Amino acid sequence: MDPNGISPNPPMHRSDGVTLREYIDRLLYEVDKRYEQRFSAQEAATRAALASTQLAVDKAEVAAREWQRNSNEWRGAMDDKDKLLLTRPEYNSDHKGVVSRLGALETLRDIAMGKASQSAVVLALLGSVIGIVIGLIGLFGK
Repeated sequence: MDPNGISPNPPMHRSDGVTLREYIDRLLYEVDKRYEQRFSAQEAATRAALASTQLAVDKAEVAAREWQRNSNEWRGAMDDKDKLLLTRPEYNSDHKGVVSRLGALETLRDIAMGKASQSAVVLALLGSVIGIVIGLIGLFGK
């Protein structure tokens, strides 16, 4: 038998009670039936392939939407970072201003410390002068 299920050497004699026409009609009917089965199976396979393709497309669309949402969220985070964080030039200019103001404060502190130590020296000098005057009064006052 061949793959279609047809015998390669069909009986051609009339002893079995089947005419050649009936035999050929029956063969054609069987071949037609097999083609119909193959077509049905192929159609079912095509439907299954289309269904799985549609499922894959749906999943890809969901994944694309998720990716876009994440991408927009990331883009928003980067925009916020750009708006809120200092750039290096901004930092450098602000830092120079702070350093110069700190230098001015250090100068003022040094001046105040100098005045404080100068007033301490003046007080010590004044105290020693008063001590000398009291000592001289005590020495010459007797």
